[in-house]
Amino acid sequence: MTKSGRIGDCNALLDKIVDYAARGRERQQELSQQSREIKMTSLLHSGVWLIGGLGIAFAVYGEMFHECVKYKDEVPEVTGALKVCVKGWEGETYCKFYNDNCPEIQECINNVAPIPRNNHCMVCPETGCIYHGNDIPSGEMFDSVDGINKCQCFRNGKYKCETKELGQPISFCT
Repeated sequence: MTKSGRIGDCNALLDKIVDYAARGRERQQELSQQSREIKMTSLLHSGVWLIGGLGIAFAVYGEMFHECVKYKDEVPEVTGALKVCVKGWEGETYCKFYNDNCPEIQECINNVAPIPRNNHCMVCPETGCIYHGNDIPSGEMFDSVDGINKCQCFRNGKYKCETKELGQPISFCT
């Protein structure tokens, strides 16, 4: 075999090794993602939830009931999430949690710089409220994450939502 033939064989072998390594990295990423999903499921059942892409973790000491967390005692306060709860038949509380992301930073009127709101989001000064990742103008009515109640945004950046009955846990949580 000639020297150029051996170099060609080495190059072909090197290409196969590089291709094999790339496929190995892709497979490792797939397995890593599957492992994260399995860990997330086990974390969920052991009482720690990760909210959306934010990675905000908070402890919950309840058990799952369909799409809700069922609490026998006090419902914990959470940050980075909106909480909607209903009372159950025997005094339990059933809660759903929703991401409370920041809206995308928009160009502000008159080239004014965005300001921090709630130590969490950067918003334009004229922004009314931030709710479920949306920028809500002051005075505007909007739908609650529960799909039943209406909310109103006030000038101080706070909002208030109606508290209509959300139904029984079996319908609320499924």
